[in-house]
Amino acid sequence: MKSANVVAVYVPALQDPDVNFKCFVLRGQGIPVADVRRSVESLGQERVGDIQTLDYITDRALLQERMTATLGGFFGGLALMLAAISLYGLMSYAVAQRQREIGIRVALGARPGRVLIEVVSDGLRVTLAGVCVGLAATLGTVQLVKSLLFGITPHDPWTLIAASVSLIAVALLACVFPAARAARVDPLSALRAE
Repeated sequence: MKSANVVAVYVPALQDPDVNFKCFVLRGQGIPVADVRRSVESLGQERVGDIQTLDYITDRALLQERMTATLGGFFGGLALMLAAISLYGLMSYAVAQRQREIGIRVALGARPGRVLIEVVSDGLRVTLAGVCVGLAATLGTVQLVKSLLFGITPHDPWTLIAASVSLIAVALLACVFPAARAARVDPLSALRAE
């Protein structure tokens, strides 16, 4: 099999009679556009039409990826907020259901700090189970979103750790308020409520 020969000829830009569609790349910092235009046009044959910075070209090339990342971040934050609200509602409901039990415990001498720790630990158990299921689902479906990732690997441990820690922190905050309310339950009102 014979390979095709590629013939290339170098022609200096000033010797090319076609003055249209030439692209020059200039490297420098802090060079005013007017100076670049004046320098090139002083050569006589060239006219400078459009000057763009490399940052502008890069921003336009990465626009779709940045929009995808922004939308992904927005919906991820929305999902985190919904998870926090849901967990707060779940914990509030669980505390309301256990109000009589908590009242009896407090009446029998349970310390409010112990009640607080117990309610928070119940919430964190649910959260840790959810984080484990979420990590398994993430690692199982990574091939579906692999093309959307930019700058990180699909199995980036720091990203997975940061997401897990942020979910646990939000869950902890969502559990503290119902737990603090449970620790302040008046035994008499809790027993009368039934």
